[in-house]
Amino acid sequence: MLIDQFGERRPKGITTDKKFDIVCFGNPTVDTIIIPTDRLIRPGGAAMNTAATFAGLGGRTGIIGRIGTDRNGNFLLQKLDECKIDITRVRVTDQPTFTNDIMVSSNERNIVHTAEYHGVDLLNEDDFAYIGASRAMLVGLRNGLFTQCAEFAARKKIILYVSAHRYLEEKAKGNEHYLTQYPIEAIIGDEKEIETVKAHCAIGPRTPLVVTRGSQGSAVICEGVEMSAPIYKVEAVDPTGAGDAFAAGYMFADLDGMRPEDCLALGNACGAVAVTGYGAQQLITSAAVEALLKR
Repeated sequence: MLIDQFGERRPKGITTDKKFDIVCFGNPTVDTIIIPTDRLIRPGGAAMNTAATFAGLGGRTGIIGRIGTDRNGNFLLQKLDECKIDITRVRVTDQPTFTNDIMVSSNERNIVHTAEYHGVDLLNEDDFAYIGASRAMLVGLRNGLFTQCAEFAARKKIILYVSAHRYLEEKAKGNEHYLTQYPIEAIIGDEKEIETVKAHCAIGPRTPLVVTRGSQGSAVICEGVEMSAPIYKVEAVDPTGAGDAFAAGYMFADLDGMRPEDCLALGNACGAVAVTGYGAQQLITSAAVEALLKR
């Protein structure tokens, strides 16, 4: 089993009698991967990428987001089902499905958003019941949405992971948060994202910061102590979604009570598998990750 690759677990004091292990917030998207010889259509979006990887590892996942009634929306519903991600709280609206054109060359990429992003900002009773059936949630720092989720997580003792993804855009809107109010399990992002959150949000000293550093691996920083883990070397073709895959692996291990260094190792392994194909979702499975860990 995947968890047998790692050592001692630390108890988290959480129950397993929930419908979901984690619920991710954000819109599924359609990514067009443009390479010199082809155009490839792939499902994407940070929330869907993360949920898909988590499900591939054997976790139970749900998603709260929005898609359109168009052909792209139908494509994503099919892919969500294939990935075994629950779609009960996915809104289907008249707004167009969010799409990206991603130009990839020599393992570098440039992303062009081709439709305006209309995320879910207000939660209703059905959403809260859905989240309440989960052990954990992953939410970004979108102003109104984050506050609703964080307050609910604190009341219901749901494990709260915070994504620093796209916070650069939120900061530009003046969205700053006093994160010391909430029991946050970890804030996850790349170095630039984490530094921006640190500069513009109040963070408690005991809140773990989980940082991805590209070829330099990843680290957990908490109370002035840093633990790091190296990357797994693979033949990389497309970095799209590697950070999302890392986040899924890290949270999967953390929810299983693994040590921080083992959480980083599993996250790095998931990120490594993700970059070996075009698009963010390469059907990461526990078998694929186990094979990499055993090398």
